[in-house]
Amino acid sequence: MRYVSLLAVVLLAPGAVCCAPPAAAKVVLLSGQFAPGIPLPESVHPVYGVRLNAEVDVRGEGKGTLTFTTTPPNYDEYGDLVNGRETDGVDRSRKNAKPPEVLDCTIEFVKVGAIGHVNDSPTKRSVYRLKGPKVTTALTFVSTGPGLAAGRLLVPGQDGRTEYVVEMWVQPPPVKNGLEKPCHPGCFPAGTLVRVPGGVAKIEALKVGDTVTTVGADGKASPGKVTHLYETTNKLVEVTTDGGTALTTPEQPLSLVAGGLRKAGDLKAGDRVWRWVGGERQAATVATVTATGRTATVYNLILGGSAVFVAGDFLARGKPPADAAP
Repeated sequence: MRYVSLLAVVLLAPGAVCCAPPAAAKVVLLSGQFAPGIPLPESVHPVYGVRLNAEVDVRGEGKGTLTFTTTPPNYDEYGDLVNGRETDGVDRSRKNAKPPEVLDCTIEFVKVGAIGHVNDSPTKRSVYRLKGPKVTTALTFVSTGPGLAAGRLLVPGQDGRTEYVVEMWVQPPPVKNGLEKPCHPGCFPAGTLVRVPGGVAKIEALKVGDTVTTVGADGKASPGKVTHLYETTNKLVEVTTDGGTALTTPEQPLSLVAGGLRKAGDLKAGDRVWRWVGGERQAATVATVTATGRTATVYNLILGGSAVFVAGDFLARGKPPADAAP
């Protein structure tokens, strides 16, 4: 596939001032851990995770490094990822760490396109080619933008068709205190149960395209599709009510019985919030809001709008899609 560049030549008169090009933006794209691993000629061992650190222009072109995780994920006896926060005190650690493969690469814009589907409007995506001195696989990355943003790493098979698809998300930039940028408008820790049609699912196990239960202002439930996922690191607070307890971040908005939303960290004793019990809303009165002193990996859902979903049996607002841009 050819890549065509346009070279603009500007002649400046003496004393003329030329505007400097915009600075390159730093983007970090991460995948979750997956199994089975993907066999790649660039790696001695199968690949179980991918990271792309890049500096790119507004078009999404630039250079960076590809990191392939070659240590297989560690699962417990129920198929959940072992992350060191299990409460039963069992040591499930395994000494199977392997060094990652780190490859220099360039990101080149290829095209914008879409394939229509019956009863579904086409989604335009930008296609990028990842190249490098040691990158021998014809890797491409597709994103809905703007520029190089969350999307999919495509790995071809021997026939040249896409054989593996790796979903990747944007990692927020760090702030001075060493934590990730706070996940406005809030998030929930791993293990939080999210209501889905017919049952529940752990928030960290949800994938793009999954359907969850959303609740409208009238209290009626309807299905909502996950369009993006958000993961970062933040502090946790515990909201205790007469109906149950919510473990979340201070920025997470919860639905008020009186209408509207309020951040969990701003709730006061006596405030009334909505919970989801037996397939309908139920009011709960806040007793305490306590800072736990814990910092954890936390997650949120982007549902195509500021939709309210059910997390830990509390009605909570998802992350607005505008914040999904890098």
